[in-house]
Amino acid sequence: MVLEILYHNTFGRFKTEKDLLNDAEQSMMEYKTSIQNLKKESKYTLDKVAVGESDLQRGRTDLRSTGKQIQSLIGSIYKAESTVAGLMDRLRTIPTRQSLELRAEAST
Repeated sequence: MVLEILYHNTFGRFKTEKDLLNDAEQSMMEYKTSIQNLKKESKYTLDKVAVGESDLQRGRTDLRSTGKQIQSLIGSIYKAESTVAGLMDRLRTIPTRQSLELRAEAST
C-alpha cells in the first residue's frame, strides 16, 4: 500500500494523459468483468435457493402426509386392539380346551 502511494506520487506524475486514460480503462474493464462474474454467481445462488425452497416445501408436504398416515395407522391399531380385547373376553367365557389354545395364540 505504501509502495503504491510512493509510486503514484513519484512516477505517476510523469505519466501522460493517455497512459492515465489507459490505466482507467483497464481498471474499468476489470470492474466490469468482476461485476459480470458476481452477477453469474448471484444468479447461480438464486437458482440453488429456489431449488432448495421447492425441496423444503416438498419435504414438508411429505412429512405432513406421513404424519397423517401414522395417525391413521394408530387409529387402526387401537381398533384392532379393542377388537382383540373383546374377543379375548368372549374366549374367557367359553371354558373349552380350544378356547384356551386360541387365547394362548392371541396373547403371543
